[in-house]
Amino acid sequence: MLETTSYAILPSKVNQKAEVRHAVTSVLSYEWDGRVLTGTLSKGTFCIYFINDKTLRFIVNPFGEVDAAPSIAAVGDHECMSGTLEENDHSLHLQINGNEVMIEKETFRLSVKRKGEVLFQTESPSVAYNLEKHIYFSVKKSPQSPIYGLGEKSGFINKNGSKISNWNTDVYAPHNKDTVEL
Repeated sequence: MLETTSYAILPSKVNQKAEVRHAVTSVLSYEWDGRVLTGTLSKGTFCIYFINDKTLRFIVNPFGEVDAAPSIAAVGDHECMSGTLEENDHSLHLQINGNEVMIEKETFRLSVKRKGEVLFQTESPSVAYNLEKHIYFSVKKSPQSPIYGLGEKSGFINKNGSKISNWNTDVYAPHNKDTVEL
């Protein structure tokens, strides 16, 4: 039975050297089609659009092209809302139905506002990666703003106030009747 049972491989930091993170900065180029903002960064690419008045989809891939295919995790992610984009020397301003996204071009910091109130903003660096291709996203938000899911199956769906480390591991053995899901 043991040879057919799947076991999760837990990450361990024993005997590891200090991690070096590389920041993703600088918007090098961008394209706006009236609904979706895509662009090239100092390392990788990004894509930003609103699915509806309350749902922003923000995708960054430091290792290549973003996959902007509709996500089953976001209800209604088959059509994007239209808006306007303005540019100045330091930033890009995307406005859609009372929502505003401001992207600092040099640092790739992001700020999202609804009707003038800041919903969340990224810290610097907003996106980083390491040599093992782990991606880090750093955000500051109001204490009332919810954070949903994060891939966790246990606990409350709103993960606000929690400190969570996620990892994904593919198990070599197939799942069977003895495999217990969370």
